[in-house]
Amino acid sequence: TTVLLLMVDDIDDARGRCLDQQLTKRKQSTDTKPNTSQPSQTMTPSPDTAASLMPVWTSKFEIDPAWMAAKTSLPCKRCVVTDISNDSKKSTEPRLGTTLRVLLDLDGDADVDGDRPSDADAADSTTKTTTTTQKLVVIKQVSPQAVQLSKYLGLAREALFFSQLAPRLKEADSADSTQSDFIPHIYHSWGDMATGEKVVIMEDLSHGYLDSGVFFGPGNPNNWNRDLPAMVARAGDNPPSSEQVAEATFKAIAQVHASFWQDKSLVEYGWLRGCQWLQGEGKDSWEASQQIVKGCWSKYLSSSSSSSSPEGQDGGANESKHNEAEQKKAFRWD
Repeated sequence: TTVLLLMVDDIDDARGRCLDQQLTKRKQSTDTKPNTSQPSQTMTPSPDTAASLMPVWTSKFEIDPAWMAAKTSLPCKRCVVTDISNDSKKSTEPRLGTTLRVLLDLDGDADVDGDRPSDADAADSTTKTTTTTQKLVVIKQVSPQAVQLSKYLGLAREALFFSQLAPRLKEADSADSTQSDFIPHIYHSWGDMATGEKVVIMEDLSHGYLDSGVFFGPGNPNNWNRDLPAMVARAGDNPPSSEQVAEATFKAIAQVHASFWQDKSLVEYGWLRGCQWLQGEGKDSWEASQQIVKGCWSKYLSSSSSSSSPEGQDGGANESKHNEAEQKKAFRWD
């Protein structure tokens, strides 16, 4: 599910590309790159800025530091943004992207300990000069052009998990437990299933961590236009296979499921899939989602049968029918 949501996030980005191209044609020369001047002090948020749920932008390349400070409790003086969405889906304006890396200029005495190491390019996520501490964070958001699709697919669930359920995993950790090691440090997370909006501010994982999707080859849409050999090389001399990555992923998911196994309090989280169904509600929605899956499966079976080679047609047809029968037996829809 996480992989699917990430793929959909990148696909959403494409919906805004046409608008992005029109906007960039009208951009002024003074707005072609971030301003390099440094504010003199940490910004104090106005009530409207602090209350804004989604990022407040001061230019195409910068987020209001007062908004960032209000959401993360980091004393920001400046927030410069780079769009790091999938290369083939990247927006021409960072504010329209789905995955953003933000360079924060903080007060020199800011306490930024407690994160795992991370960086962008060649710099650590936290560097310090004589007057300013710089820190990198990542923002995941739904772009304005994609809120309707996000609402339909329920993409806000990611943000709601981080804000409501992930803290429970960390609280349950003991000295010898590692069940939440795979959860990044989250500074702020908010999502709205009714509108499709979401924003997650998290630690930057670009140093010491690698997007696991690169191990699934060029067939993964997220890997289109990527230099896969170079990215895989970052994993060392013995990179994991796609099977090993999938196994580690499923084990991490299993840890989450085990932590909440038979936890009746989960019915209080109405945004969880199947929550209404388990309470005897939402039958139409649940059955509609099942019909989508059934339709996809039927199309797969049909295409699989029709693509059988002409050679050995009788034997191939019999084998195809046998496989189809076994597959149908394995999937029970009642």
